[in-house]
Amino acid sequence: MAILAVALSKADFGRLQSWAIENVSMISWSLLFTLIGLLHLAQPATMLRWTIRTHPELADSKFALRIAQLIGAGLLVVGLGMLVRL
Repeated sequence: MAILAVALSKADFGRLQSWAIENVSMISWSLLFTLIGLLHLAQPATMLRWTIRTHPELADSKFALRIAQLIGAGLLVVGLGMLVRL
């Protein structure tokens, strides 16, 4: 591992490596928001499964699915917005 660090510093990857270390949490959170948003948009019924267990009347509700898709779109915008700011 130390050999790789020395090789990267000699190859002028020091700035890239320090940028990645500083922004790893921002990258991971933004990718998490984006992934959850895509899942809500693609399969809102699957993402609402825990809610449907406690409230079975939501199983046939188109309104609940649209709300889940709206939440997914919001999460997708937030996640992509965070990625763009990097």
